[in-house]
Amino acid sequence: MPSTLSPFKLKKSDIEQFKTQGFIALKDVLPVEEIKKIEVIYDRLFSEKVGFADGRFFDLAGTDDNAAQLKMPQLLGPSNFSEELKNSIIFPILQVIAKQLLEIDPKIVLHVGDHAILKTAKKKT
Repeated sequence: MPSTLSPFKLKKSDIEQFKTQGFIALKDVLPVEEIKKIEVIYDRLFSEKVGFADGRFFDLAGTDDNAAQLKMPQLLGPSNFSEELKNSIIFPILQVIAKQLLEIDPKIVLHVGDHAILKTAKKKT
């Protein structure tokens, strides 16, 4: 993790909520610039439909008959298709958070897997 970033520290209430409800919503985990870089990478990966031929890009909500008409495309292991994503600060930051949530020794190395789902935005009427 770059030295300009300080490790993300969860509050005790975050950990307790995770234990009791199974989820938490966090804000300001990643710098805005990093989110923008990741959006560009994901847009490219989904538009190119990388991994379709080998079954890593498929439809979560329909059939995979036509890659051009997937309802809710998903991609297993997007970092395998982008060196920039693989080297992003997102993984070290999320490992720090995961270790806190799961109460794992910070020195232990977690094996990372990534998964992306392209969901359509909700439209307010």
